[in-house]
Amino acid sequence: MSGKLQDAAQLSSTITILSDALQDLRNEFILGLAPFKKIRTSLDYYAPLIEHANEVSPSIATLMGATRKMRYIIFFLNNREQRPGGGFMGSFAELDVEKYMITRFTIHDVYDADGQLEGHVDPPEPIKQYLQQPHWFLRDSNWAPSFRENVLKAQYFLEKELRMKPADGYVAVTESALEMLLKAYPPITVTGIDSPITADNLFFVIQQEVENDFFPGAHTKKVVLADIAQALLHKTDRATGEQLVSQLLQTLEQKQVVIFSTDPVVQTVVKKAGWDGDQIDPRCLYTKNCVSSYFHVVDANLGVSKVNYWIHKTISKEFKIEENTLLDQTTILWENSAPSSEYPAGIYKNYARLYLDKTAKIDGISLNGVSIPYKEFTTQHYREIGIYFEIEPLRTTEIKVATRYQLDPALGNIPLQLVIQKRVGDVNTNVRLLLTKGLKPRNFTPVEKSGSIIYNSPLESDKLFFIDITQ
Repeated sequence: MSGKLQDAAQLSSTITILSDALQDLRNEFILGLAPFKKIRTSLDYYAPLIEHANEVSPSIATLMGATRKMRYIIFFLNNREQRPGGGFMGSFAELDVEKYMITRFTIHDVYDADGQLEGHVDPPEPIKQYLQQPHWFLRDSNWAPSFRENVLKAQYFLEKELRMKPADGYVAVTESALEMLLKAYPPITVTGIDSPITADNLFFVIQQEVENDFFPGAHTKKVVLADIAQALLHKTDRATGEQLVSQLLQTLEQKQVVIFSTDPVVQTVVKKAGWDGDQIDPRCLYTKNCVSSYFHVVDANLGVSKVNYWIHKTISKEFKIEENTLLDQTTILWENSAPSSEYPAGIYKNYARLYLDKTAKIDGISLNGVSIPYKEFTTQHYREIGIYFEIEPLRTTEIKVATRYQLDPALGNIPLQLVIQKRVGDVNTNVRLLLTKGLKPRNFTPVEKSGSIIYNSPLESDKLFFIDITQ
């Protein structure tokens, strides 16, 4: 497959002109008037994308293979079987670009690659214990909460299994990303599949055509995924242009697509935009002193099922002040609404890792109301706690984590910085905040009820809250 891409110099120039014009237009007084607010909202929405494109424009020629062939690897992740890095890796693709032409797009079945691994690689303990897999393979390699770390581990396996050299860039794409992009297309016809593919039926089509009667090494899985990917690439002219751009931007903002580039200029822009899929540094971002509360829950479905299609999660944070101490109680509620125990639904066998700020003092952890022992690992910035549990269909599980932060009166009323990070590929998660007396929101608008301040929102991207502490 090949296709002529736009001239890089012309594209860079166009992006720069568009960026300057957009900035001038956003400053126009008339756009602040009521009849033009919809236009202003659209400009504000697309402005960051244009800004990031302008920053990376000097590297476009290099990325498009102007001077040498550029090679990229795309990981396809099924986030209906959630893993720490975004979802189960069923396949991956090699994409070559040379002199502005796509010269190769080849999809590999991960089981074909794993079948060529020589020797033994010891897996992380939860994979060995709960997945009952004594060996570590490429398909389970995205175990870290950081995409950069997962890229390094995946490349390790690619070299061992296929003698594949490092690429110039890596992209992870979840099933949810494909669903979002399909919203911009009319129904897509794929050879060998009876029903046209839409955003609404993609999950069920994949289960019927790909997962049923699948065995490791089967050729059908690779062909179907290749046909779907090629259909989206070849039929962009049938998509609604504005909606396609909007959906693509949402896949990046919602961490259904994440990127790692070996080009430092490009990677700097990717990280600035929040598209890198790495963990956030929880240290005070905008003030010298703050109380830093960080929370990141990383699920790993180890039940060999697609039950995450039916999993809903709520993260609740309640803050109170007591005698120079900030009490922070986190409640995570998982609900399994699967209709049965039969595949692709079933019991949710989850190894959840909870990441907290290293400065937090943990008072206790409970599972479904019962205090439990736990293992804690401390890294440079985080406390990591791993908990395994199972949820039957039509049941729930709740974990509570009680933490505290000591307030230093000598520092005055320093703000609380709360970061709730979204995991790559996560869906169906809500966030709820409850603030009591002495805590005042600074950068968000909550609802006040019975003397408490309440905030509810879907976790579609990372959340950063600033809260004033007034003792």
